Parts: sequence; C-alpha cells; structure tokens
Amino acid sequence: MKPYSIDIRQKILETKLETQESDEEIAMRFRVSRSFVNKLVRKYKQTGSLEPLPHRGGASRKLTPEEIEIVIQLVKNDCDATLKQLRDRLNQKKGTKVSISTISRLLKRLMLRYNQK
Repeated sequence: MKPYSIDIRQKILETKLETQESDEEIAMRFRVSRSFVNKLVRKYKQTGSLEPLPHRGGASRKLTPEEIEIVIQLVKNDCDATLKQLRDRLNQKKGTKVSISTISRLLKRLMLRYNQK
C-alpha cells in the first residue's frame, strides 16, 4: 500500500490545528483511520515533518539462492513429487526447515508445475 500524499497529510494536519474536531471526526472526513490522524499529528509535533517513513522492505526470503536451486533440481528430477515430499527432500539435503506453503509460493513464483495431491 502506498503512503498517503503530502497534500492529504497537510490537509488533515491543518484541519486538526484549525478546528475543534476530534481525531475520529477528521478520520471520517478524510477516510483514513483514527490512528493515522493521531500518529500524523504526533509526528508533526515531534519532528516538524509530514513525510512518510521509508518502506522497510518487508519480510526476508526464507530460502537462499542455493536452496532455491536445490528445489528446482528436485522438481526437475521428480515432477510427480508432492509439496510435502519436496519439503522433506530439501530438509534432508540442506537441513532447511520451511513450511509447505513456502515451497508452494516458491514454485508458483518460479512457474514450476508440481503434483498437487
């Protein structure tokens, strides 16, 4: 989700400082959450800035490039293997413990077919 624009942030702050409206009323007017209004005003008072925080990158990948290559080879060697079998074989080869969902997401991202039984 993209951060709110500086323009909307400025309008929210101006409304908060110039009126007696509550955070909840302002949130409803601008269709944002009450906590966003609260955090925006608090940040402005502390730093004087309305800039959004930089994106923090999200969760890191669970598998290394080497482990991904192993999974690719496992699928090529046995395209009838189930997700559970692929996960167990990866664990045997590298000692890597991941969920079946992680294996499924990887194969979908790589557009590799596998046995869905």
